[in-house]
Amino acid sequence: MAQARTPLTKDQIEAFTAGDCWRLAGELMRLGVGDVVFLSNENSDAPLESFPWEHVVVRLPSGLYLDATGVCTMAQLEGDWAWDSEPMTTRTASTEEDFKRATCDQIRAFRHDAHSAALKLQKLALAA
Repeated sequence: MAQARTPLTKDQIEAFTAGDCWRLAGELMRLGVGDVVFLSNENSDAPLESFPWEHVVVRLPSGLYLDATGVCTMAQLEGDWAWDSEPMTTRTASTEEDFKRATCDQIRAFRHDAHSAALKLQKLALAA
C-alpha cells in the first residue's frame, strides 16, 4: 500500500479507488501535481483514447505515484491492481487534452468531490 498516509476519509478513498480514480487524477494534474498515468492489465498497444485502463494515478516529479491511498511505487500499485505477475501496461496523459481523450466517456461527471480531495492530496505530494 501507500508509503505516505492519505489525508482523505475512508469514504473518499473508497470513491476514488472504486470508479472515480480518473476524476481525482485529473484534478491533481490540473493542480500541477504531475502527469496522469492510466494502468491496464492488458498488454495493449491501443492509443490513449481507447486504452483499456483499470486504475488511474498521478506520477510525481520524484518518480513516485499518487492516488487516493497516498504516495506509492509502481511495484506497490501493481501489487494492488495487477491481476497476475505480469507488469501492467501504462499510458500517460500530460496535458488536459490528452486526459480528455482518455476519459471522454466519463468527462462530463461532476468535479467538486475530486477537486476537494485533490487539494488535500496536493499537500502530501509536495512533501513527498
